[in-house]
Amino acid sequence: APNQISVARGLLGVGAANCLSLSRLSRAWFVPAAAILFDGWLFDGVDGDLARARDLTSPRGYFLDRFMDGLAKIAVYLGIATCSYAHFEIIIFAPLIETLNDVITAQRIYLTGADLGAPLGLAHVFLMLLTPLVLTALWPAAPISVFGLGLWWFDIAFLVGMTVSATEMTLSAIGLCRALAPPSSHSI
Repeated sequence: APNQISVARGLLGVGAANCLSLSRLSRAWFVPAAAILFDGWLFDGVDGDLARARDLTSPRGYFLDRFMDGLAKIAVYLGIATCSYAHFEIIIFAPLIETLNDVITAQRIYLTGADLGAPLGLAHVFLMLLTPLVLTALWPAAPISVFGLGLWWFDIAFLVGMTVSATEMTLSAIGLCRALAPPSSHSI
């Protein structure tokens, strides 16, 4: 059932987060983390497609899908932040920006009925998660240093990815403000 797939997707995210966090003990944990992240990526969207194909769409199912996706993202980001191959202070901004982006998306849907989707789509899974994971597994040293601070692959990916995400979020918020009708000058 679609809702079971949504729950499975969320649980895959929690499983990947645990593997990522355990990678501080052994880089071998990156292998199951990568496999689980890839499987989660494959499942993302299947629940909605199945619900539409079986005419089982509902507000509850939509909410469950969004909630479990959010749970998976936050868990994975926290797993990365605690893996010892990233700076917690950099990675922790990802769930904050993603959550604010989700709030703006929810407001857009509520106020206009339109869900524009993310311009990058699921590319962020590869750009921010799988690519730095593979690079860290192969080359665990911090590849660059900025002002004496060694930046790991995850840090680099998140700095770039969160800059893009924050820009998307800002443009989306501006677009939503412009799309909403201005208040009437006669209303109180």
